[in-house]
Amino acid sequence: MGSLNGAAGMNAGALAPISAPSAPTTGADYAANLNSKNPGLFVPSTFTSYGEAVALGKLQADMKPMTLAEAARLAQEQKKNASKKRVIVVARNDDGKLVIVPAAKR
Repeated sequence: MGSLNGAAGMNAGALAPISAPSAPTTGADYAANLNSKNPGLFVPSTFTSYGEAVALGKLQADMKPMTLAEAARLAQEQKKNASKKRVIVVARNDDGKLVIVPAAKR
């Protein structure tokens, strides 16, 4: 039976050694690296200082999470303040039949 990564099974006793390529790059990797293109100028990443990171962590730790009641109240307020739009507008055409019309045509 086969094994993962060249290692023996769980109850097989000794483990088989895992072989790694001796060369740092293989032929396919080397060709891909030669054909790669840089999309633009190099822009180095920026990091915050240790002190700033600790201060930000303390600020986030001190923040009180929103309770379920507060979240429900906020959702109710947002729903109440949202403009109410009609989903379907119906009007009668020249033959007297009901047809769906755009809301702007009312």
